[in-house]
Amino acid sequence: MGDNNVFSNYYGVSFPLEPQNTLMTRIGYMPWHKSLPIQSKMKTCTITSDGTVKYINASDRTKYEDGTDRDMTLNTMVEIPEFWYKCMKNDTDVFLNLYVNDPKLADVEHVTKFYISAYEATTVDDKLMSVNNGSTPTVSISRTTMQSRARANGSEKWNMYTYKAHRILTILYLVEYACTNSQATYNATLTSEGYRQGGLGAGVTGAGQPVKNGSNIYSIVPCGTTDSLGNATGVVSFTWNNTNAEGATTSTFNYNVPSYRGIENPFGHVWKNVIDVLVHFNSTDNCNDVMMNSNLATFGSTTIGDYTLQGQTSIKEGYKKQLIYNSAFDLFPSKTETFGANTTTYWCDYNYTNNSTSDRTFLLGGSVAYGGTAGLLLVHSDSGLGGSDATVGTRLIYIP
Repeated sequence: MGDNNVFSNYYGVSFPLEPQNTLMTRIGYMPWHKSLPIQSKMKTCTITSDGTVKYINASDRTKYEDGTDRDMTLNTMVEIPEFWYKCMKNDTDVFLNLYVNDPKLADVEHVTKFYISAYEATTVDDKLMSVNNGSTPTVSISRTTMQSRARANGSEKWNMYTYKAHRILTILYLVEYACTNSQATYNATLTSEGYRQGGLGAGVTGAGQPVKNGSNIYSIVPCGTTDSLGNATGVVSFTWNNTNAEGATTSTFNYNVPSYRGIENPFGHVWKNVIDVLVHFNSTDNCNDVMMNSNLATFGSTTIGDYTLQGQTSIKEGYKKQLIYNSAFDLFPSKTETFGANTTTYWCDYNYTNNSTSDRTFLLGGSVAYGGTAGLLLVHSDSGLGGSDATVGTRLIYIP
């Protein structure tokens, strides 16, 4: 791979195969680590059911760029621009590079423009939507119901969250912040070189179990809590009062709700279920096969023939020291991973799984009480395809 600092067509990060120190090394065209030509194109917008995009003022989400009032009934989304990326490795190190233009490399990943919901998804008139209307994210419904409600927006271009979208979002964060620990303390101050530092903070995790009227509750943060940040990355303080059966306050939790470039709660608060993955136990290789589907017409299928093998991963749980490091930079460990990391070393986030012969989904990011196990790289593949839980929600995406 040569000297990764002499080329001017990419910017990226490098790190050891086992990155015990969570700080990565910035490589490539160094001015782009300040201007961030890909991440800086992430823009908040509203999208109508037929796909009409209107951009929102970058610092005032009550207005569009043209000064008119934002239509609060429409889905609020964040545009992910077109770019290319590739993960490569040698015997000791890994290189994760972003390309503004097509580098004409074998196995390079091409990201076409698409949209991730600004908020975790809530339900409006039996539609899964991304709106700031005072509601909290929808939980306790199955993947099938989530996808049906997403499609109720008007076409197969509307879908519940995908693992692929989350992988792309995580890659953009990693190259921008050059830190494997997405829960590192948020720091708005740039380094002396003008680079981002720190992480997104603990997120809505770890303070304890929220309780409402004497019963456990998980979806507690109203969608749009971080709207004051606009397109910027940052955190917004949120206070939750636990109450007993009579409605009296018994204790208080304080959270810093994160937003990454306009995407609220990219991890934590509620698990994000996805529609494009099927995890299948491979008894021959004693591992889990991660199967992916990119065909919108068969999203959510339970037929393994509708999926292609993305990679093989461990049937064991633990804090991962290595990822699979394929060209797509998948977020799960290899089938031979030995684990042994913790919340502040290596990849910092946990890997939940099992060797169930029932096919399973991915749940991403963790939920409100998961603490240090949570983060952008927390992957959970314990749950069956048809399950539902009060800790599990999703996001909305739009694929033009």
